[in-house]
Amino acid sequence: MKYLLLVSHGDFSKGLKSSLAMFASASMSSVIAVGLKPDESADTFGERFQKLLKTIPKDSQFIVLADIIGGSPLTTVCNVLSSHGKLDCKLIPYRYLLKF
Repeated sequence: MKYLLLVSHGDFSKGLKSSLAMFASASMSSVIAVGLKPDESADTFGERFQKLLKTIPKDSQFIVLADIIGGSPLTTVCNVLSSHGKLDCKLIPYRYLLKF
C-alpha cells in the first residue's frame, strides 16, 4: 500500500490532515501525520515513529511531505525509513511546487 506521510514540527501535519479530510475523506486511511512535539527530543520522536512504522505493512511505500527540508522531524523520519530500506527519495523544494 502507498501512504502519504505528513511530517512537521508541532501539530501542523495533523492540522493539514484534518483539512485534507474535508474533501478527500475516502482516502484518509492512507494518510499519516506525525509531528515533533514541543520539548520532545529527536530520538524520542524517532522511537515514536519507529513504533508507528511497525503497525504498517512491511511492503508499504511512502510519499513524504514535510514543513522544513533538513529539519529534525524530516531528518529523523528519513533515518528511520532508511533503516527499514524504505528510503528512495527525491526532494522537491516547496518553492518549486508554488510554480504550479
